Amino acid sequence: MFVYGTLRVGEALSHLLPPSLTRYGASVPGRLAYAPGTTGYPVLLPPLTPDDRVQGDLLWCDFDDPDISRVVLMESDSGYNLTRMRALLNGGGEIRVAAFTWT
Repeated sequence: MFVYGTLRVGEALSHLLPPSLTRYGASVPGRLAYAPGTTGYPVLLPPLTPDDRVQGDLLWCDFDDPDISRVVLMESDSGYNLTRMRALLNGGGEIRVAAFTWT
């Protein structure tokens, strides 16, 4: 799962994810904005140009894990969509990930 905002380590909602998850620096196509009507929750929007990328963390996780399932449900209830996309790992390489996007 790719996270780019409040679920990253040290951010407001990071405590919802198990600290033992393996994390990798990565980026995905897109651009950041803030959810309308909130106090600044970041949202991932589609890219406008091929160079638009958002930096974040790739978390190696099991979607059947109750902690992960709770986060997915919370994000879905907040208006985010779980979207599959390709991420570039900061150390090189590409991987298919799930990320919370906004329409």
